[in-house]
Amino acid sequence: MASGRFAPSPTGALHLGNLRTALLAWLFARSTAGRFLVRMEDLDRVQASAEHEASQLRDLAALGLDWDGEVVRQSERFDRYEAAIARLERAGLTYPCYCTRREIREAASAPHEGDVPDGSYPGTCRHLSSGERAERAEVRVELHQAGLAELAFLRSDSVDAAISVMALASVDDVARVFRQVHRVLKPEAAFVCSFPHPAFAMFDPTAADPLRVARAYDQSAPISWDLGPDVVTDHPRTVGELFTALHRASFVVDQVLEPTAPARGAHSSTFTDAMVAVPATLILRGRKQGN
Repeated sequence: MASGRFAPSPTGALHLGNLRTALLAWLFARSTAGRFLVRMEDLDRVQASAEHEASQLRDLAALGLDWDGEVVRQSERFDRYEAAIARLERAGLTYPCYCTRREIREAASAPHEGDVPDGSYPGTCRHLSSGERAERAEVRVELHQAGLAELAFLRSDSVDAAISVMALASVDDVARVFRQVHRVLKPEAAFVCSFPHPAFAMFDPTAADPLRVARAYDQSAPISWDLGPDVVTDHPRTVGELFTALHRASFVVDQVLEPTAPARGAHSSTFTDAMVAVPATLILRGRKQGN
């Protein structure tokens, strides 16, 4: 008896290719008296949402594609992945690698000798001596720029510091992202994040009177604005909401910055006169507590 599995990303509506894959997996499972399983690849914390997931499941049900058991979500299975890695470590089947991401990419694309398939990691650090490992383990600083979805692929307690510059403003479920950041940070590591200031969101900088209040401080309706050719949608949050979400994710906020723009000097293309009187950005620094 074989099982079929459909694993969509809940980042939008299902398209024809998704439905074709689901139908083939369902037919394969049902034709062999097997189970048809659904797993949500909800690792993109910017686009993934419970609303998209519900919509996709409704589409499957409307086509008569029923599934067995509960819907599984990748974001809820990190403990299983960590346990699997721990078992491999206890069995002596892992080894530390000191290569940078760039070195790994270059090694994977280089011609390989022997039975190592092209495009695979050749095990650069597998056979290092204890002396070579000690030499490579010396402290060095690396800066990696990554999307929110890549948090799911980082090991727990592996990151020394995390910085987010306005990236979380467009995230609907920011509390969930805070929990993921907490998971990958080392104990007491810093997490610096910036958001549109909720006080600045009360005003309409494009209005004739840019300092006239246009919306309530705690109004949570999304705000869309143009950034060059793109349309950006922010989810306003009060200072209290951000502090509460960070606290529940086991962060202690130890610094808050609310800078206003200088009245004179060079300004960016997004500058408005209101930024001189009201801070447009809220910057928070929290430190990870607990495990």
